[in-house]
Amino acid sequence: MPDLSPFINRYLTRAIDLSLPASNKEVLTYVKMGRLLLIGFAVPREDTTDWKGTKVRVREGTVGDDRMVLPGKLYNWMNERANVVASKLRELSPPQKQKIERLSVDKPDEMLESDVFRSLTFDFQHSGDRAFTITQLGDAPTEEDA
Repeated sequence: MPDLSPFINRYLTRAIDLSLPASNKEVLTYVKMGRLLLIGFAVPREDTTDWKGTKVRVREGTVGDDRMVLPGKLYNWMNERANVVASKLRELSPPQKQKIERLSVDKPDEMLESDVFRSLTFDFQHSGDRAFTITQLGDAPTEEDA
């Protein structure tokens, strides 16, 4: 997927995000807490054919099915949210950025075994150096990123 955010894996595994995405036909409640994503309909939908395998079955103790299908619009919206969250990292102060860098130097073994590093690795595999430059925490951004 060529338009996939270079921050998507870190967003999906680590980010906290809350929003009320809306279109002309619907409004959703969207709460993302690390790997857990809760989506609710502000107004119940009559047609749910584009939402398959997503039902929470409280009595059965299961969440969703083995295979979930979500609307393409939600994919696009989540991809954009990943870019928004990444851009917020650009706003960190220099001392905050130094703390992050110092942590990776002071505790390299913990960093290499962390979800953050694993997610960053997947982001780097699909987007190369853009995985670093989108947040400006690593190398300086290129003219392409501007």
